[in-house]
Amino acid sequence: MAHPRLPVLEYPGVRYPGRRAVSEIFSEIKRQAEAYRDYIVPASDIRMAVHPVRGVELVVDISKQERLSFPMTRHVYIQLCNWIGLPVNSQLFKYLRYGRGDYQYSRHGDKYSDRFWQTWCDLSNAFFAQLKAKKLIRTLQDHEGTWYIRAFLSDQYLVIPNDQLFLAVAEELQSQKAEPWDARLSENSFYLYAVAPGISAQVRRDRPFESGGRWIGEVDDTVNAALMLRNSETGEGGCEVCPAIVTSVSGSYFVRQNALSRRHIGQRHVMDGLLSAKTVQKRNSLFFDEVRDYVKAVFNEDEFQAFVNRINDATQDEVADPLTAARAVRAVYELSEAREASLVKWLMKSGDSSRYGLAKGLAAEAHDNGSLGPAEAVKLEQAGVDLIENQTMVKLARVLTVVSEQEAAKAVRKADRAQRSTLAGASELDF
Repeated sequence: MAHPRLPVLEYPGVRYPGRRAVSEIFSEIKRQAEAYRDYIVPASDIRMAVHPVRGVELVVDISKQERLSFPMTRHVYIQLCNWIGLPVNSQLFKYLRYGRGDYQYSRHGDKYSDRFWQTWCDLSNAFFAQLKAKKLIRTLQDHEGTWYIRAFLSDQYLVIPNDQLFLAVAEELQSQKAEPWDARLSENSFYLYAVAPGISAQVRRDRPFESGGRWIGEVDDTVNAALMLRNSETGEGGCEVCPAIVTSVSGSYFVRQNALSRRHIGQRHVMDGLLSAKTVQKRNSLFFDEVRDYVKAVFNEDEFQAFVNRINDATQDEVADPLTAARAVRAVYELSEAREASLVKWLMKSGDSSRYGLAKGLAAEAHDNGSLGPAEAVKLEQAGVDLIENQTMVKLARVLTVVSEQEAAKAVRKADRAQRSTLAGASELDF
């Protein structure tokens, strides 16, 4: 007999626009700024409860007169379990969440059990009742008007709203004659890319191509100075300002190491209850001044030219075999098979068989693949920079040799185990 379909435990939250025009992204973060409510609440005023529709929700006593109930996203469940000390990959969590022996069927949505949900709530509530700590609970209203918990954080968390950060940076970008070109928005992070059209350089075109010729593009291979700004409102990373460049041929970005990286840690919030937007803005005023200084420093022409020189060096480092090179890159940066296949496809299509061409393949995948999440896209953009600054084809070949030897040794051990198992079975038959 089939189990009845249960409520979806994780609330889906807002559907984010992903990679879109800056104006569209800003419209959404402005909407969110007006639809946020942040609460500082003692742990003793928080409890979990089973809900017939929402599955499990968080009940919060905002004051003696006000009690609110919220559904939670999966991200919040992970934060809550980390605080309790219950790993989400443990058997105990899987039993509590899905029911013993049924968690492997969870993706089907109709075979798991809710019989341990109340146990999960009781366990969490006993933990809440014994602590004197306070938590910052960040709630957001979705497009349908439902309020849900987006983040469950320490009361020392320094809230840096995306909209305030955007406005602070936009003012400095204008003074540097830089323009916001691109933006990404996900459940946990906001990314802004800005480009300075007046700071540009030519990349060498006398580099090896598969056809044996040289540069075959209709336009010059130019690059421009850029920056990437990243911020999280849910506790997934800090606020970062990173130098970058944008390529004219593919429109993709190379993102370098952080010029500024600030964790969201501040002083403990003194008052319980609703955290006002005015308080948040006052706490961030000095930090926004620091961000403006780093934005100004990013658009340094000498630093930009130094990186272009390293790009030019990479154009002279030839990729002998695209398949082998892509495999080595996958091993060094722990990429998926799909990313490796895309890199090979790029190398074959572009014909650029230099290490710079290899790096551009990673950046192009981040730029063109709309199914990639923002975090994975940035990982590829930063890997492209590492290929230019810290790698050579000789180093990549050495890495691939080591990986190949490890895989060969693993295959031998597996074959030995299979052979011993076969011999043991044959011995039993003999007797």
